[in-house]
Amino acid sequence: MARDNLTYCYEAIQRVYRNSIVRHLREVLTQHFGKDAVEQVKKHFKKEWNDIEAAAYERRETNELSSPIIDPFDILGVNHFYNLYNAHFQLLYPDLATKSDRAQKQSRQALLGWMKSIKNLRDSMSHPAETDFDVRDAQNMLYCARKALESLKLHDAAQEVSDIRRQLDGKARATDKHVKRELLQKTIIDGRRIHYLDNKATSNPDILIFYLHGLGLDCRDFYPAMDSRYRSVAPTMAGFHPGDTHTASIDLARHCDIFSSFFEHHIKRLEQEQQEQVSTIIIVGFSIGADLSFQMLREANWIKNRKVGLLCLDCNINTDTCFISKELWLSGNSRYFQAV
Repeated sequence: MARDNLTYCYEAIQRVYRNSIVRHLREVLTQHFGKDAVEQVKKHFKKEWNDIEAAAYERRETNELSSPIIDPFDILGVNHFYNLYNAHFQLLYPDLATKSDRAQKQSRQALLGWMKSIKNLRDSMSHPAETDFDVRDAQNMLYCARKALESLKLHDAAQEVSDIRRQLDGKARATDKHVKRELLQKTIIDGRRIHYLDNKATSNPDILIFYLHGLGLDCRDFYPAMDSRYRSVAPTMAGFHPGDTHTASIDLARHCDIFSSFFEHHIKRLEQEQQEQVSTIIIVGFSIGADLSFQMLREANWIKNRKVGLLCLDCNINTDTCFISKELWLSGNSRYFQAV
């Protein structure tokens, strides 16, 4: 059975990271303070110690945790480590005497930063929603755990966390490939096969975003943009998608017509799916994609009664330096560039 991200995080953080840090605290503080070690821990949590203790026993009664409580150190959780390592950093950080004052300060900031990040991420993991723990948060948490353990020279535990992280990364790569296959689709527009990405987001049904790629690229360059709460669609120019059996021998004006038909098709499709009018259209064009967007919007019928935004990235509007813009100019589209 495939494990979810929560399971990887629980194993790495609770079983490996937490237990290793507790053992480290017990060993170092007991060696330095002797019988007073427990009191040194409790004094940093005077107001809430009884609640911490009650919560620890409750987790074992409900089988959330199975490890027995041998001494008060076993009551500590991930959210307590920041305070203790901040208070006893000089004792707990190894080989500190060999470092300069600046290096000591940097080491302190780094260790406490990793522990704080784990604490913050662990809080949301303790009260999971119906969806799985976000893979990027999971990867970040395991990275912080590994770095904290390595800095304390707890190398065996750090290696265990690293092994779990590799398993998590492998699962994420497999999931990413599946998601990408689901996003990539194809349709026929004006007799031409068009490959495109569609994230099928439904949270903002009145807003539709189109992405147009640059020369030599294709819709797959916009995979990261598909991670959006807005409906996002990115087509490849006809004949330019890898695997197409022929190169489309059509001019840019024809590409504009095909894209315009593609846009209109998807606007109508979204309105039918959501039973709501698309009121806002945003076009993001890169390089030649920006050029096509400019030209297409001059005559598009589907922009009527809608708000339209255009974001042009590295558009080719300088005819002295941009070959494509110069060709468009020479082909009789000077009015288009004068309008720009």
